[in-house]
Amino acid sequence: MHHDSSAAQTQEECPISMTRPSRPRQPVQRFKTTHTPRPPRSQTPSEILWHTDPSHKKERLSWIGKEVSKFFPTHGTFKGKIQQYQYASDDYFGLWTTLSRTKTTTLNESRTSP
Repeated sequence: MHHDSSAAQTQEECPISMTRPSRPRQPVQRFKTTHTPRPPRSQTPSEILWHTDPSHKKERLSWIGKEVSKFFPTHGTFKGKIQQYQYASDDYFGLWTTLSRTKTTTLNESRTSP
């Protein structure tokens, strides 16, 4: 019994309450917004061709892996290999190599020669 009385004394000696006061619950607030969602993006002409014309798709994919050269203004002509084609923007991505570094850029089809 002596053990119980010492525990009661330590609880009485502690002036700080260990329980937090409860806060009154507030109703959930719903905020009004003036944002209206954007309509879906319309397809580009290249996307439409990609999905509807199998010969267009085949021709575009045939460039992947080909070695090409491209003229970069103020830098000269570089050789590289086409790595990727993005049909939504009709862009090719090439890996261009020089003696000191390798660079990946967008390839403009009109300036490319195989």
